[in-house]
Amino acid sequence: MLADIWAEVLGLPEVSVTSGFFELGGHSLLATRIVARIRREFGVELSAADLLGGGTTVAGLAAAVRAARLEQADPDELRRALDELADLTDDEVAALLADDPTTPRRTDDSRGNR
Repeated sequence: MLADIWAEVLGLPEVSVTSGFFELGGHSLLATRIVARIRREFGVELSAADLLGGGTTVAGLAAAVRAARLEQADPDELRRALDELADLTDDEVAALLADDPTTPRRTDDSRGNR
């Protein structure tokens, strides 16, 4: 979903999670637009500096979004979510992660081959 936001704001057909924001033609005004979209789509507060500083790739920004979601979450909601997760089997957790578009995907096999 973050890659889709980047592609739309940057006017590109698609964006790799490892492509750099500046390499793709990004600048501060576009960073502000991306941050506004993230706020609307994910409900988290980030600054353009989060994108321009450490989140200059989709993967880097995804980490910042995850961290912000945890920092900004209601402690009672987190407790309830953790209680629900504790009751899931490993297969159920794997299925949930497979459906989550923000979960990083491996592009190699378990031996590290590409």
